[in-house]
Amino acid sequence: MWDCIGSLLFLIWMIVLSYFFGYSIRKEQNFSKNLLTGYIGYAFILAIGLMIIELLELPWKLALIYFILAIAGILLYIIYSMKKNSLKLTKSDFRQLFKDNIVLLAVVIILMLISFISFNIYWLNNQLDDGYYLSKIVKMPYLDTPFSYNYVVNCKANSSIAYKINTWELEASIYVYLLKINVFTFCRLGLNFFNYLLLCSSISLFSNKIADKLQLENRIYKFIQFIPIVVILFATNMNTVYEQGFMYLVDHWQFVTAMYLGSSIPRTMGILWIVMSFIDNKNITIKDIMQLFIISVVLMSKSTIALPIIILTSVALFFVINFKKDKKTLWLLLPLLLYIIIGIVLPNNLDMQHAIRDYVKRNIMTLPFIVSSFIFLISFAFKKTIINRINIVLLIIFTLMLVPEVNDVFETFSVYGFVANRMLTTLLYTYYITTFAYVLFAFLTYSKERILIPILLIVTCVFTGSCVSTYTGKNISVKHSFGVIARNYRMVPNSTLELGRVLDEISKEKGTLRVLSPEIVITNKVPHPLATILTTVTENAISYSAVPRYPVDSDEKIASFLYDYQLAFHDLNNTKSMEAFDHCLPFIDKYKINCFILSGGMNEYESYGDFVRVRVVTDPSAEVCYSIYVKA
Repeated sequence: MWDCIGSLLFLIWMIVLSYFFGYSIRKEQNFSKNLLTGYIGYAFILAIGLMIIELLELPWKLALIYFILAIAGILLYIIYSMKKNSLKLTKSDFRQLFKDNIVLLAVVIILMLISFISFNIYWLNNQLDDGYYLSKIVKMPYLDTPFSYNYVVNCKANSSIAYKINTWELEASIYVYLLKINVFTFCRLGLNFFNYLLLCSSISLFSNKIADKLQLENRIYKFIQFIPIVVILFATNMNTVYEQGFMYLVDHWQFVTAMYLGSSIPRTMGILWIVMSFIDNKNITIKDIMQLFIISVVLMSKSTIALPIIILTSVALFFVINFKKDKKTLWLLLPLLLYIIIGIVLPNNLDMQHAIRDYVKRNIMTLPFIVSSFIFLISFAFKKTIINRINIVLLIIFTLMLVPEVNDVFETFSVYGFVANRMLTTLLYTYYITTFAYVLFAFLTYSKERILIPILLIVTCVFTGSCVSTYTGKNISVKHSFGVIARNYRMVPNSTLELGRVLDEISKEKGTLRVLSPEIVITNKVPHPLATILTTVTENAISYSAVPRYPVDSDEKIASFLYDYQLAFHDLNNTKSMEAFDHCLPFIDKYKINCFILSGGMNEYESYGDFVRVRVVTDPSAEVCYSIYVKA
């Protein structure tokens, strides 16, 4: 139970800290603006120090010390600023803040409930990605080389500089260490919730900025909190919407169950943050450059997929801000020409280019894109500067991604194809959010107030019902999903946690366990990758069976472990035969394996050679049984 309480305390802490830090800077009572300002300030202060610690590969304890000092500094600033400026929040203020953001909170809760329906992706460890991220968070505090390590296998390894710029895992490891809570609960409940809230607040703030520039009536502002309901459509079942041709977003599933990932922040909010910070600027100042630097550092600290987002959005804004009808803008041709020349000089990446164009072709035929494009075109007719500027920024980004030669800059900064594809997803998220905001502003402006709430609530219910319907008919029952989560409330199969606990008990007697295990088992009737999550739930085990998925790029002997060996172990796990065990003996002896786990029902063999069955872990409700064999 402490895991859930600790995650809730983390959530409350992050909301309160971010809000009051933002309040002490902004000095105005706006929940979304304060939350976002405070969080970016907090994340920037942490990122600067933690990046240096990671790049220099300094001890983890220095990160802990820096974290404590940074938090202390932020708290002191909040106290100082609030006293100096006589800032305070009364009970009435709190009630008004809640009233003004109740729909926003409701959207976050809806998204969390939808993620529970998709428990099968959680159990699949988010397409095996969790094996890396969660084991990294758990293990960093206890490693001598926390930034050059294969966390999934549990051995030393080399590390790319890109991973040493990302600091969110290091930050998360500090919270998990201090709170002594389960990493699955922390990330899949606490962090997921907060990042959803951050996204909805970003949309709310973006929409408020547009409303301010459009000089809308005051009565409209209280309904702006409904605009984030559009993201409910992003939480649809990826397989269903792909099959129906409704939407093609790369890594669509991550929005549902992996919002806790640092990459989710630039992927869903990157363009929004940069655009709404500078879209109404008349010129570019040193202060603007510093603000862009702060936002960029925060985005890069979450994931290096932010790099093309930052570059393309900044270039688009540069041209939009500096283009003025009443002044000569020929000088803009120089940076434009320079950008084109750079694109021509840089190498072309045909595979990346074809992949992007393929996703664009798929999406332009979908209903959301067609409807959004119609709204997008109509919005120009209103001749509002803020709308035109936002639209042109989005068009320029599309152009920089798609036009041959010019898009070589985008391809170069993307480095990998999946990064480029996620940039397109970011752009489409922003496109759909923006056009939905336009529609809602028009509706709010020309509708009578008494019908607004009923209609907006109906739209919210329709979006939610439509989203949930994409999860039915795929061997998934909403009732069954909630039942599974209720029984496994720590957001991970109970049998996996119990297996980890038992292995830790065994390792106290046997020392480090060099383990063979099934790659995937069936838990609650869905696949569950055991080998790649094993070291997340154990303290002193090396998962040899995780090597095929997470190769070891060092001179460690384990690096030579072949997938053929794992296939031979699969045969043992499937047949439970002595003959299959004999086939495994050569590599068991070669790598000094001293433990293996067999899944499925109990078998007749109490021992295999020198290996004796010492414990059995079962979960009848999930139809899981693990037999643990240890070398005598």
